[in-house]
Amino acid sequence: MKERKNESSLRNQTAQELLLKRICEYAKENMEQKITLKDVARYCGVSVSTITQFFRKTTGDTFH
Repeated sequence: MKERKNESSLRNQTAQELLLKRICEYAKENMEQKITLKDVARYCGVSVSTITQFFRKTTGDTFH
């Protein structure tokens, strides 16, 4: 049972790392333009609320 929990935690961590990597990729590729949450969410294939929550949880700040 503990092994299953560790696997799930690892998959979640990997998904979060991938999401952060995609956010950074998009920001880097579009730094000369105004970047919106909707654009980032679309690029990452997740909802705006997912990006908002993830960004706040990860950085302690809001996306602006």
